Amino acid sequence: MTVTGPAYRSAVPVNRGSKSTMVTSRGRRSSLEQERSRRSRDALLDAAADLWADAEVDEVKVEDICAHAGVSKGLFYFYFGSKEELVVQLLAEDARLVADEVARGIEHDEPFADVLDAALAAVVRRAQRRPRHLLRQGTGELLADPATTAGDDDGSPLVATCVDLVAHGQARGEVRDDADPQDAGALLATSILRAQLEWAGAERRQPSLARRLAARVDLVVHGLAGR
Repeated sequence: MTVTGPAYRSAVPVNRGSKSTMVTSRGRRSSLEQERSRRSRDALLDAAADLWADAEVDEVKVEDICAHAGVSKGLFYFYFGSKEELVVQLLAEDARLVADEVARGIEHDEPFADVLDAALAAVVRRAQRRPRHLLRQGTGELLADPATTAGDDDGSPLVATCVDLVAHGQARGEVRDDADPQDAGALLATSILRAQLEWAGAERRQPSLARRLAARVDLVVHGLAGR
């Protein structure tokens, strides 16, 4: 008997693609969605940085940032709880670039002092590209966050970077073995942030940020070296 019509279609299995093909398709869609999400977030960060280059944080509305970025207001609040959080995230992006400098030094097993110098030079370069009012507010927000000063590396990428740097110094025998990397890293990061805040809030440009960093960080380094 020949089966025709709807009964035939239900009786014969239809190959709609293998399981691996379906998984690959879902993975591709997920990757595209992640890329779109990253671009939207980056667009908001770039738009805010552009607008805050010429205006105080309070003078720029969330709507202004969204319009400049071409992103909806709802999407803004999906990524950031407030403008203040966005300010902190801008500085977090700078901290990640500092982390790249430290990672390169650690990868090449460079001396602790050399890696630290490269990190501080990166801090200066990034800070000088930001308006001082933005640095002042963002750095103040970071220092007010207990996660930063308590050594919780979720508080700032800078803390995690400094923890790695201290551990690297210990591995090379250049930092005291009895120093706790988490506590020492948090202290080092806090010293960097305080120097940056002082410089951003100063009416005069002297002493320079590099000198302020050296003055504060040297105290921590001397303690870590046991001198």
